[in-house]
Amino acid sequence: MATLTPAQTYATARRAGFPPDTARQMVAIAQRESNLNTGAVNAGIPLANGQLSVETSYGLWQINLRDAGIAALMRQNGITASNITDPANNARAAYLLWGGNDANLNTAWYINRMGGKFEYGDKYRTNLARLPAVGDLELLYTGGAALADRTGGNVITMASGNGYDYTPVAAGGGGGGGGGGGGGGLDLSAFAGNSDAQSNAAGIVPGVDNHTLLLIAAAGLVLWLWLD
Repeated sequence: MATLTPAQTYATARRAGFPPDTARQMVAIAQRESNLNTGAVNAGIPLANGQLSVETSYGLWQINLRDAGIAALMRQNGITASNITDPANNARAAYLLWGGNDANLNTAWYINRMGGKFEYGDKYRTNLARLPAVGDLELLYTGGAALADRTGGNVITMASGNGYDYTPVAAGGGGGGGGGGGGGGLDLSAFAGNSDAQSNAAGIVPGVDNHTLLLIAAAGLVLWLWLD
């Protein structure tokens, strides 16, 4: 299974219906829960008494299908152990647990439980503090970040190494580590179906199709020949 970037995870949460602020929180939760590994499965973790926790948790947000109530809710919505590691389904499962109430983030993922052996809240807050602001994540989600800086032939993209910081990347250079997409290194896999994002990363002006560009180029050639 794939390991997503924070930008891809944010896009997955947004497509599942999470609003921007909560989607950013969900990225920080997923980083703690699965390290953004879509295929992560946890069959129990050691407790202080030497026993294993009663769980079988799946995917980005480690949805525990060993919990009878959670499993029943997921089955009612067509989500089972056979498909829950799919990022879209895992995000839908997380959305159902959230239920439109941010207080449920603590109920389901202990984001306010500080200290202790597992430091749930501590790790969550550390992750959240390292993420870009929600406005910047929205720019990446909508494809606008590729237009943020054209100075010196550079575009702005998420750093390929950890996905946290904005880093100038030479246009057309692609990205390593986290898997740069096409064009100027913007990870286009987070924006499937967003033609403007793909156009922007390639340096094409949205709203001007290739046919129009060819006509403009031909007119320029005719003018050059006439002046010559």
